[in-house]
Amino acid sequence: PFDHAAPRIGAMRRNTNYHEVAVTRARDIKARSGLALFITATAWYVTGSAWAVAWLFAFTAAQLLSVAVGRPMQRDAGYAPSKARVAAYLGSICLSASMVAAITPLCWFAGGLPGRLFALIVLMGSMLNVALQAQSDRKLFWIGCAPFMLMMVGLPTLTMLIEPQAHVADMAFIVGGLVLYIGHLVVSVRNHDRASAALRSALHQAKSDRLRADQANKAKSEFLATMSHEIR
Repeated sequence: PFDHAAPRIGAMRRNTNYHEVAVTRARDIKARSGLALFITATAWYVTGSAWAVAWLFAFTAAQLLSVAVGRPMQRDAGYAPSKARVAAYLGSICLSASMVAAITPLCWFAGGLPGRLFALIVLMGSMLNVALQAQSDRKLFWIGCAPFMLMMVGLPTLTMLIEPQAHVADMAFIVGGLVLYIGHLVVSVRNHDRASAALRSALHQAKSDRLRADQANKAKSEFLATMSHEIR
């Protein structure tokens, strides 16, 4: 019975993860919108480009789409999404992350040193936020973080290729530091997964022990009641 129950438990845990992520994303949409306004204003300030405003509209549309796709999972923790719904929701999360990452090339290449620093802050902060929202679901983590990882490594690498005046050692140092950051975050998420799995196992064991203890007490009470009746 436990072998057959394991896939069901795993599916229930994944459904709970999707529910928690959907609730968090719907709850934090106002905060993300405010942050997007700040990013837009900063990007416009350091680059002087109106593309920052266009990015704001695209970002808002992607956020609304993600919330709309995840609404059934948000409303009901017991909702079992179909494969198509899960694929659509993961796609919407990837699209949202891609839209956040899309502002960073503008800041990186048109904003000078302040723009490059700001681009890295946006990428690193956004990746950390996705990692916290993933709720120990590796698929959500990798899909949500992939656009930020690509930009972290791609922007300095592309700079070395298209800017003759770029200092190769400096760009390589930046790439190395960002790869180190990504590695630390991945290891932290993995350790969190292991700790969560150990906690779930301990809770399951405690529940099983309590159930066995309750059954033993019930059997003891029934035995004592029977013996008392027989003695009388």
